[in-house]
Amino acid sequence: MFTIQPSYLQSLLNVGIRVLTLGSFIGVPLVLSGQTAQAQSLNLIPGIVELETERGQAQGVFTVRNVSTTSPVRARLYAEPFSYTDLGLRPEPNSKADLTPYLVFSPRELTLNPGQSRQVRLVTRIPEKITDKEYRAVVYVESLTESPANPNVPKNVVASQMGLVTRIGATVYARQGKVTPSLKVMGANYDPKQRQILLNVENTGNGSTRPHIEWTLKQGDKEVVSRVNGPASIVSESSRKFPINYPAKNEKPLPAGTYNLSGKLVWVDKGWALNSETNQNVVPFNFSLTVPGK
Repeated sequence: MFTIQPSYLQSLLNVGIRVLTLGSFIGVPLVLSGQTAQAQSLNLIPGIVELETERGQAQGVFTVRNVSTTSPVRARLYAEPFSYTDLGLRPEPNSKADLTPYLVFSPRELTLNPGQSRQVRLVTRIPEKITDKEYRAVVYVESLTESPANPNVPKNVVASQMGLVTRIGATVYARQGKVTPSLKVMGANYDPKQRQILLNVENTGNGSTRPHIEWTLKQGDKEVVSRVNGPASIVSESSRKFPINYPAKNEKPLPAGTYNLSGKLVWVDKGWALNSETNQNVVPFNFSLTVPGK
């Protein structure tokens, strides 16, 4: 599970959209839950990167910042292939869309003093013979801290004194040639325990995107609720269930019965990391939704 650092949201309002010659990006850092206070001091901008290659190459820049006012941070960077499933972002070691063999970034390790920021250069080098393909990876920045000596370790045993504290990640998508997502809404069901409408979306295209959902729930002729769910990621050639939380935990549960769920799925082929609204694709949906009894 990923959480957004609330203390950092306000500062993001002051961050402009940055566009390089071969890539564009904007985003919010993804932070692994369960982090310590040290984790709260490390930030990564942007959180989502889209790159269009030219002759197999594209480039961009990350900014890593230590927001602590008191403690320096040592950090290292590395990348892993990933996908999005019903559970969210997950590692995908054998991914056919693995960007890591073609991804270079420098530096790989850095030390940040309190309040200091450093830029990390990102370069992709995809063979030109590969066409109409999207590759992806998540780049992690992992903070390191010195661990206190363990008195239980025998003196003749060498023990590592370096402890891993936390990591934050940015997803990177590199496109070469013609790459286009193609979404369909396959159905919906309701999970009463989680109080979630689960919208089953399939992407048969060769590109990823971040659709948002405009939806209305009715029972008979009476409208129960009408809302918009913010964008969520779906990768190429995959399917996942998008959760729509309703009703809230502090509200009365949705009574058992048959409802009608209608609305539309809205996305763009490119520029979705920048929340672009240009050349939007729209797919309407309309399903009967059964809310089971206890």
